[in-house]
Amino acid sequence: MPFKASDLLADLNDQNRLPANSDPDIAGFIANRCKRSFHPELQQGLASLSGLAAGTRILTDLGPSPIENIRPGDRVRTKAGGYAQVKAVGKYDIQPKDIACCPTLRPIVVPAGTFGNVAPLKVMPSVEFLIQSERACILFETGKVLVNAHSCLDYHGVDFYSAQRTSVFHVLSFDNEEVINADGAWVSSGPRLARSSTPHRRVHWIGEPTQGSAFSEYRRLSRYETRLLLGRAARGMRNVSLKAA
Repeated sequence: MPFKASDLLADLNDQNRLPANSDPDIAGFIANRCKRSFHPELQQGLASLSGLAAGTRILTDLGPSPIENIRPGDRVRTKAGGYAQVKAVGKYDIQPKDIACCPTLRPIVVPAGTFGNVAPLKVMPSVEFLIQSERACILFETGKVLVNAHSCLDYHGVDFYSAQRTSVFHVLSFDNEEVINADGAWVSSGPRLARSSTPHRRVHWIGEPTQGSAFSEYRRLSRYETRLLLGRAARGMRNVSLKAA
């Protein structure tokens, strides 16, 4: 079943965190809860929800393919070299009312050319891009780093998706976390998932998602580190070279 905001109430109820006189209007209750302070554990879980929008073209051994057409057993090109077999594919939707209840779920649009992508990309905030920068090498002792979409807001037009429409997202699961090619940009396939995790259990899966080991070749930047790197690059420093890895 696709992910819905009303499912959040069940998560809170299961953990006995609802007041006895809770509002019967589920969406209204969650929205009010969000305005005060959404439960940290649940908010953290939502923030980790990864995914690429339907229509994103993934590079496979047969050429670019819309992510919604990929099935378990297909082979996807990876940055590490060669191809990795897809073990499971997940699908969920984000509706405007979900975003109203929990802004953490608001998708982000990355304009074409920002990170080597040949077309605009609509992604979830936790999706990570692999980029290469001379300044990153100076600051972090590695030229290739992973930055998440949310930390890149305002960089070269990266912004929240503003249309009041339902968005469908897809997740690919491999034996291990991989960096894959999405419309020319290199992006992380996302964390290893489990059906029992929250909120990933709301994702409709074909195949069984795995929990293999994460890659450690690339450094993940924090929000502060990302803003430092991209902020300097945005000001046009001559010695900064920022591009897709």
